[in-house]
Amino acid sequence: MKHHAGDAPPAHSPAFPAVAQYRTLFEATPIPLWEEDLSEVKLFIDELWQEGVTDFQAHFDARPQDVLHCLELTKVVDVNHATLVLYKAANKKELIEHFPKILKEEAFNLYKEALILIAQGRTAFQAEGVNYTLAGDRLEVLIRWSVPDASAESWSQVIVSVEDITPQKQAEEVLRLQATALESAANAIVIAKRNGTIVWVNPAFSELTGYSFEETVGQTPSILKSGLNDSSLYADLWQTVLAGKVWHCDELINRRKDGSIYFEQMTITPVLNRNGRVIQFIAIKEDISERKQIEKQLRRQLQEEELLRQIVSINPSADQLKAALDLICTKLAEFYAVPVVSVVQVDKEAMLIDILGYYQNPETEASLTSLANILPIEQLVQQSTTTFIANVQQSAKLASVRELLQAFDNYATLMIPFQSSDAVNGLVMLDTNHPVVFQEDDIQFIDQVALHLGQIIQRVQAEQALQKQRDFARQIMLNMGQGLFLLESDGQISFCNPAFAELLGYEQGALIGRFIKQFGQFEPHKRVQEVDLTREDGSLIRVLVTAVPQQQFANTGIICVVTDLSAQKKIENTLAQARDQALKATRLKSEFLANMSHEIRTPLNAVIGMTSLVLDTPLTAEQQDYIETIRSSSEVLLTLINDILDFSKIEAGKMELEQRPFYLRNCVEEAIGIVSNKASEKGLALSYAIKSEVQNHIVGDIGRLRQVLVNLLSNAIKFTDKGGVILTVGPGPQWAKDGLAGGLTLQFSVKDTGIGISSEQLERLFKSFSQVDASATRKHGGTGLGLAISKQLVEMMGGHIWLESDFGYGSTFHFTIATEAAGTGFEQKLAAQARQRQTAILAAQPTAVLPTVDATQGQTHPLRILVAEDNRVNQKVALSILARLGYQADIANNGQEAVDALAERPYDVILMDVQMPQMDGVAATHHIRQQLPPAQQPTIIAMTAHALAGDREKYLQAGMDNYISKPVRIQELQQALLLVTVRNTV
Repeated sequence: MKHHAGDAPPAHSPAFPAVAQYRTLFEATPIPLWEEDLSEVKLFIDELWQEGVTDFQAHFDARPQDVLHCLELTKVVDVNHATLVLYKAANKKELIEHFPKILKEEAFNLYKEALILIAQGRTAFQAEGVNYTLAGDRLEVLIRWSVPDASAESWSQVIVSVEDITPQKQAEEVLRLQATALESAANAIVIAKRNGTIVWVNPAFSELTGYSFEETVGQTPSILKSGLNDSSLYADLWQTVLAGKVWHCDELINRRKDGSIYFEQMTITPVLNRNGRVIQFIAIKEDISERKQIEKQLRRQLQEEELLRQIVSINPSADQLKAALDLICTKLAEFYAVPVVSVVQVDKEAMLIDILGYYQNPETEASLTSLANILPIEQLVQQSTTTFIANVQQSAKLASVRELLQAFDNYATLMIPFQSSDAVNGLVMLDTNHPVVFQEDDIQFIDQVALHLGQIIQRVQAEQALQKQRDFARQIMLNMGQGLFLLESDGQISFCNPAFAELLGYEQGALIGRFIKQFGQFEPHKRVQEVDLTREDGSLIRVLVTAVPQQQFANTGIICVVTDLSAQKKIENTLAQARDQALKATRLKSEFLANMSHEIRTPLNAVIGMTSLVLDTPLTAEQQDYIETIRSSSEVLLTLINDILDFSKIEAGKMELEQRPFYLRNCVEEAIGIVSNKASEKGLALSYAIKSEVQNHIVGDIGRLRQVLVNLLSNAIKFTDKGGVILTVGPGPQWAKDGLAGGLTLQFSVKDTGIGISSEQLERLFKSFSQVDASATRKHGGTGLGLAISKQLVEMMGGHIWLESDFGYGSTFHFTIATEAAGTGFEQKLAAQARQRQTAILAAQPTAVLPTVDATQGQTHPLRILVAEDNRVNQKVALSILARLGYQADIANNGQEAVDALAERPYDVILMDVQMPQMDGVAATHHIRQQLPPAQQPTIIAMTAHALAGDREKYLQAGMDNYISKPVRIQELQQALLLVTVRNTV
């Protein structure tokens, strides 16, 4: 914009009246005025008309550059003095030259509106806008434009007046801000007349009280009265405000529209007229309910913290526990204003309760008590969570004791559990005779107290248990037979028991405080040592001292246990004598059994051998029956001897089981074959069944398994008069497999239809020398060893044996064994061992499957035989059996004769008795093995009545090649001779 005061007016504009009086008036007008020349602006607008512009609003909105162009065409011609003052200009020239500073960018929109009015033909208008002083101060102004009639056509003279409305605008803004502040104030504001009638409230008042603006106006503040304030408060209020003074109250209790109570802080300011008379009151109300609640909670919290501090500071000893818990119950009862508080301990394992702490307000009736005295123990034991029951009389949880509750005044209860040990928990119980509500904060606080109570009880009970242990340990130390003393780090005795004092010959108190070095050379750092201690009489006593560092139990020092070695030596000697006597008894027993076996087998050898030979001669039917009876009785006697020897082996722990492959079906069939004659004689059905899933080729001791089966089958046949016996084999039960790493389990069952066994008789089974029927009138004989041996053998085979019986209807014996399937590699290994121990094969071969007697064996397998035997009868038996096989033999009456005979002529085989005069069979074997070269060594077969555990191995280790026990069976001897290699030509 260009503003030039000295420019000549346009030619078409009439000259400004050069009237001095008018100019003076212009200059002296107190309202800021300036004169503008808008002729060029008018020409520009006319051009726009000619160009067809009619909507100048839209034109100038779309082309703001035209507005800027018009601003530049405007010329300020003159300004008055008031204008200079308003805009802070020093002179007219400064103001006109810097006129853009006055307008700035805020003038654009205002000037645009002026141009639109000019285009519309208006010659006068006003508008509010913003100007600036040359100093940069902002001015709110009211601008009025007017064009004299003489210049209406050319717009060469325009008078502009400016009114500074900045103070007015500021006042309006203040009022607007005040109104906004009142409306949006957080505090409630009430304006009331002198008589108290409310004329205005802000929204905060409605929010605080619940009364809307419409409901409030016309009412008095009394609608908020709660009745909880003192009447003197209102008297003071009116007296103060009517005196024109400000009244303030820090805490006023009022009631909302919904009836709820709230707290407020209120200040009432009176409004005075010009005469100083009160015409209105302005009350500002601040809601302090939340603050009051916080203050209340804070006070409560401080009170709880103080109470907790007092409770935590209670640290009772064991004898003070009851009083301490009673005190804590008292504090809780007073704090929460409840009449009964109790601390209950519940033992879950023993199902017992114990009220450790209790308080009851002395003013309450005796009909009020702790609910722990009413509830069943089962319900208290199950109480694991915090429980509040508002009315115990009507609670469904307590329906089982409702009738009992009616006798008491209990109303509400709070039960908070706590833990005091693994098996024991506790309850803090608050009981009332009136309605009560416990807040969450209350429950949390009591839970903290309960936790502390659990720690107190646990600590005290641990101390009690520790004290009991200490008392127990002290009693042990005082009453133990061994000496004991406590040694301090400096070697001083701080305690000793009566046994130690008696050991040294002192009074117990006389040793306390003395140093151990005064009694002997004791090394404190050595754990176990033998030392000589000096007694009071000067004698020495040898003791064993075991020292344990005391820091494991206390702080320093050593615990020493003293053992009188003289007494121990006596004990050791006594034990040694007892051991020697036991070994001697065992040796004597073994010798007795060996001698008994030898003495019985020697005549049996003759009886069985001769009867076998007689049976091969022509006999009448009656003779045949007699001889078979003799032989059968001999076999029974031999079985009895074998059972006794087996039992002796097992009892001595010398029986060993073989582990070699065999076919299970063969073993079962052999056992069936052995007892089949007995079953047939009684007309019993005898059968067996092996389940298809059972492995047939297994590893184990076929002989001992067969022995168990024969025992059980024989028993079943013995006690069965009609029906039958069946043996079944199947997989073992699952319980038999438990703990078995791999392998197989088999179950054998022998079922009979015999007499059965009563429940009273079952306990006699499987016991040594015990029979189900031991009476003098018993029908069935036996030693009672069969089942005992079977039980031992089954257990050695990794199994179990048991019985199921129905008295009068039969029995079933079951047993299991642990085994494994036989493999090729295992078979090869055992086959190699078998070749080295031919006697094992022979011993394991049952009589039922031995070959028949071959009378021509002497011709087909000729041998030179020497019989070394001192008993004349056995000599005769041996020669007779050998003759039955086609052999002739020489006799040697003892071992020395056998050695001499071998020196005179060679022999292929020597049947060597063991027990002989002058030189026994073992000594003779040693001599032969040492004197003769290998090519001349005969086969030596031990043929003896010694048949105890280990005899076979002992004789084989002595250099013998084979072993046959007496009585000699002709088939066994026949087989043994077939194994002999002919070394000398007969």
